[in-house]
Amino acid sequence: MPDKIPQLIRQACNALLRLSLPAKCALLLTLVLVLHSSLLLLASARGNAQVMNEQYQLFANQWVRQVAFQAQPGLLRNDRVALLNMLNQHRDNPLLAYASISDSEGSVLVEIGRDGSDWRHYSAPVLLGNDIAGSVTLALDPTPTRSQQLNLNAQLLILAAILAALAAALILMLGRHIDALLQRARSHLLWPSEQPGKLPYAGRDSLGDLLATLSDPPLRVPPMESREVEWIVVQVYWSSYSRLTQQWGRAELERRLTRSHSAALALCNLYHGALKVYRRDGLTLRFEALEGGDSALLRALCCAHLIQQLDAKLGARPTLGVVRSRGTRLQLEATEAALADSLSAVDGKGIRHQLPLDLKEQLPGWASEDGSGIKIEARYQNLLDSQQRKLEAQLNGD
Repeated sequence: MPDKIPQLIRQACNALLRLSLPAKCALLLTLVLVLHSSLLLLASARGNAQVMNEQYQLFANQWVRQVAFQAQPGLLRNDRVALLNMLNQHRDNPLLAYASISDSEGSVLVEIGRDGSDWRHYSAPVLLGNDIAGSVTLALDPTPTRSQQLNLNAQLLILAAILAALAAALILMLGRHIDALLQRARSHLLWPSEQPGKLPYAGRDSLGDLLATLSDPPLRVPPMESREVEWIVVQVYWSSYSRLTQQWGRAELERRLTRSHSAALALCNLYHGALKVYRRDGLTLRFEALEGGDSALLRALCCAHLIQQLDAKLGARPTLGVVRSRGTRLQLEATEAALADSLSAVDGKGIRHQLPLDLKEQLPGWASEDGSGIKIEARYQNLLDSQQRKLEAQLNGD
């Protein structure tokens, strides 16, 4: 059985998670009220017990002194019949279990009831002037007092249970009403073409503001900030895309495209670029100036070289261009997409370019250009070959 306790706890937690929001709120409030009522009942029971015990002690002491006073004439005459009759007058009290009157030497003269160790004993001397003529002992049964205390605690517990049930029912009804309002507001968001009706919630609070916003969402035009950029763009055109689509089949083509996208993303992370896809027969890589890093043009050249080697079977033909423009983000991306179409149409072998004169003059620092396109200087080849081998090993799952 102890081994099943964690499983039972998990099942209970899963059952609680499956409850609706109103049910969770009602259950939580019920638990809080039950805990509060239990603590209140415990504190009340202790307080009541202390008060009743004090009253019980006061009553018992007064009672035993009263009996001692009543026993004075009988002890004075040593009349046991009178003493017994006097004790019998108190027999009808349900608290009295035993009573006795003793003389000055402690010998019991008369007694009624049955003495027991569980009773509470109270004694008082019988005084005749300044002399002690004897003593009276009363043994009281605490059972009736305990019964009264238990009845009082039971009443408090019943009242607490009724209060918890009423509060849980109220919260459940309120939660279901709020849940229905939220569902209606959610439907307005899912079907914005429908004319939203006014939600029946008149409260001026955060819930009312939320429902009003959901049922009638505000239309805010976002600001379109304009900025000036210089992007070095590498447009990779797969010249064999159409032919290989028929030759390889759909499954093999998708595998090749996934491989090319993965390689391009890895190179963009390595050389701090961004990957865009504007055409289905190629990729677009964007490079911006990087403070304290390599030139954007050099990083674009390295990526163009590696992609040309990795996508050789797709007939990758990288072409370099530049976006120098000012506009919003969407306008700049539209300019970049137009440039991608233009670069994809450039004929020639190897890495080609459509760069302005100032960027073209920077090429000799890193590459040479001939009839077969742009070629990276030999001093970069070892690094590029190492990066190519690592990428091929990862792409091939080695």
